[in-house]
Amino acid sequence: MKTIICSSYIQPALYHQLANGSGGVSDVRLIPLGALFPHAEEGDANALLLKARRLLLEHQSQFPIYRDMFSYPAFVEELLTFARSICLYQIDPAELPGDSASEAELRTMLALLVTLDLREKEVGKQREETYQEIRSIPDLSIHTTFESSIFDYRFEKQLIIDGIPATTVRQSEPATVSLREADLPREELEAIVQDICLHNKPANIILVSYSAQYPVLRQILSRYQVPYTSFKEPETIHVPRIYGSLAELALKKDLTSFLYALKSDAFPQRCPLDLQTWLASSMSELSCPEPVLSDRFHDAKAEEFYGTRAKDYFASIQDSLDLLLNTTSPKEALSAAYQIICQHPIIQNAADRAAAFALYNALREAGPMAEDESSALFLINAIERTGAQSSHRQGSFVTVTDLSHPVDAQARTYVAGCAGSSYPGFEGMKGLFDEAYISKVSGYPTLKERHDAYIDQLDWIRHSASEELVWSYASEDYEGREVQLAYDVESMFERGSAKKWNVLRLEPVKEPEHHLSSELMHSLILRDGKICGSVSSIERWFNCPYSWFLAYGIRLGQKERTALDPRSIGTIAHAVLEQSVQTYGKQYAALGKASIRTWMEPFFDTLKAMYPNRSGMISLTMDRLTLALEQAFLFLEAYEHHTSFQPAFTERHFEEEIVDGVKLRGIFDRIDTKPQGAEGEGLVRIIDYKSSIKTLSENQFKAGLQLQLPTYLVAVDDAGYGRPTATWYMSLKSAPFTIPAGTVSRNVYSEVIPDEEWLKAQFIKNRRLTGWNCDETHIVEQDDDGSFIKSLTKGHDYSALRDDTLALYSLFRDEVLKGTIDLKPIATSSTSSACTYCLFRSICRFHGAMGKPVPLVGNDSNNEETEEDA
Repeated sequence: MKTIICSSYIQPALYHQLANGSGGVSDVRLIPLGALFPHAEEGDANALLLKARRLLLEHQSQFPIYRDMFSYPAFVEELLTFARSICLYQIDPAELPGDSASEAELRTMLALLVTLDLREKEVGKQREETYQEIRSIPDLSIHTTFESSIFDYRFEKQLIIDGIPATTVRQSEPATVSLREADLPREELEAIVQDICLHNKPANIILVSYSAQYPVLRQILSRYQVPYTSFKEPETIHVPRIYGSLAELALKKDLTSFLYALKSDAFPQRCPLDLQTWLASSMSELSCPEPVLSDRFHDAKAEEFYGTRAKDYFASIQDSLDLLLNTTSPKEALSAAYQIICQHPIIQNAADRAAAFALYNALREAGPMAEDESSALFLINAIERTGAQSSHRQGSFVTVTDLSHPVDAQARTYVAGCAGSSYPGFEGMKGLFDEAYISKVSGYPTLKERHDAYIDQLDWIRHSASEELVWSYASEDYEGREVQLAYDVESMFERGSAKKWNVLRLEPVKEPEHHLSSELMHSLILRDGKICGSVSSIERWFNCPYSWFLAYGIRLGQKERTALDPRSIGTIAHAVLEQSVQTYGKQYAALGKASIRTWMEPFFDTLKAMYPNRSGMISLTMDRLTLALEQAFLFLEAYEHHTSFQPAFTERHFEEEIVDGVKLRGIFDRIDTKPQGAEGEGLVRIIDYKSSIKTLSENQFKAGLQLQLPTYLVAVDDAGYGRPTATWYMSLKSAPFTIPAGTVSRNVYSEVIPDEEWLKAQFIKNRRLTGWNCDETHIVEQDDDGSFIKSLTKGHDYSALRDDTLALYSLFRDEVLKGTIDLKPIATSSTSSACTYCLFRSICRFHGAMGKPVPLVGNDSNNEETEEDA
């Protein structure tokens, strides 16, 4: 039988070559060099880690520096790896350096670890015997590739010197060697794939940073439908993480572990993401939480909805939960977690099923050694570090590899990512046993020997193409930082010989227009023959018709729970403002801090019941809202002395068919009136409270993006409250302002101390009401000194405003009923657009240019408000 020593990754290709033309392979054995070395029975890797940890713990009093690290598998594994190395090179631990206390501890720990049953002990001791046995194998040859182990590299070199026949991957001399440059790493890989398609020749792609480059390259190759083979395909396996979360829950039996298990999808019955969020905020113990049903917020139905789902979910996982929580020892906990893994649907995936078998073997050998909680947690952490990979074989047109896995020469070869930080990629020793440490170890291969062996084996790249060998790099990384070309590559070319990759810019396929038939839209949208909704929902259609259709046409989305967001905080602030007006009328703004807190407490108590784990944050939010309302009331108290209007209604609900076929519903935050007595009809204005600073733009109004305040004016007019005069935003937040700094003149510093009157004026100026005045004859009644309302003298004709408002609603109705649901989001500013807070970006995947607000009614002038001069 013919025996060929070769690396595992190259064996399929070798078998293919040997079988080429003969239809099969017989009497040939392909075997890695390591498989010919002595095999001591050292057992499962996790069991060996536990043995090493237990051995170290037995002597932990000798290690005051490192003993706290024994709980980390990565630390113990690093010690074991180096212990294997010194066994391989037959280095006596007593000869290791001990110049410092830390080195002395390392030497003692390694002396302990080499007493374990390590395979390398036999390999090192029997090296010469093994060498002679291998040499005596009949019909032996070596297929050299790349040996990362200097021990194996020396061994193969000696066999070849002593006459064992050797072959290597198919090599060739490239006719052309060139250097290419791209701007960004992704552009570089895109250009390489395009070049392969243009030449239509078999090619190798050598990735200098495989783990970072391969996921991007894989997407590009798939998009261009290029068949390829990769020497390594990283696979994501879930079993180790799932098992770890279940075992940790069985050990600790606490809420944090349970929530982590939910996040890991550890139970056979998956917990939806929105229910996970609800449970994480509601649970204070390991049992199904009861929903907090309160009419203080508008989501009592959502609470009931989630409460019902939570009960159903807990019922579905109760058997698994009982199995985990009823364990009484670490061994039982590890076993219970595995029983649940066996029932988990994840094992239907082949990679995870293989991982589950490997987990069984690990638990069978290492499980009995986990006698206490710390050992069990150590084992769990070791298991969770398990990864998986496999070769990917889709075709042989393109071969993807890295620097240390030589492949046969093809017509073309591309070496991608030749940055100075990545190429040639030789890495010295790091960590506990770095090069400074290794330099003191007699008998360990020197840095020069290891470096020279690495560089010597890289020579295969220069012979990996028959037509053209292309060295390529990107001049910048993804963060825009400059990248230098590797010196080893740069030295091969004359200065300035790098050519720019000519990347073909492929425009995305134009998406079809989103449009529905009128009949379908009528059946989806109309309720009793009308389109029903709020003003904000109709603004959303003007902002992006497609987003509106998903939210209000087919009603995607989920029930949302009140949280510590502007909406819930705004609900509380509105409630305080409403109650103050109802209680004190015109004198509402004299409300004290104590009354504000008293009125807010029931709302925040409800939030604390809903979010028991966030009570501290809720209390802090209450303090901040109290301060914000206290300042807002100071402004309002001053303003009420300068206006003839007085509050008449708060939180007033309305429903109105604004135009034929469009029925609006909404709430007036506040309606102020001023009786006119014998003069005739009374005056009315709208004040809308906002938690942020907001202004009313004529351009955005005419584009349908700011309909709220104009609509409210029309609604109060139609309801007969009086003659509409104005509509204003009242912000509960102050705009920031700058306090004058000191000045220096002739080396003399003059401090500027703002006086109380200036500060008061700035306080009022930065909280002024914004909006539109529609009655120039009653300006004084709005604000008799002009200090409390911004742009008060800038009037708007109510009749024209009403016509434009109704025209926009008519346009909305007509377009919707025609089936217009175009994907055309609008950017209202440089920082905000229809997509900013949209829940449906994963559905529409919009990648075009944002539109700008365009007037749809009236004239097309862009009459934006501007800041008044100071």
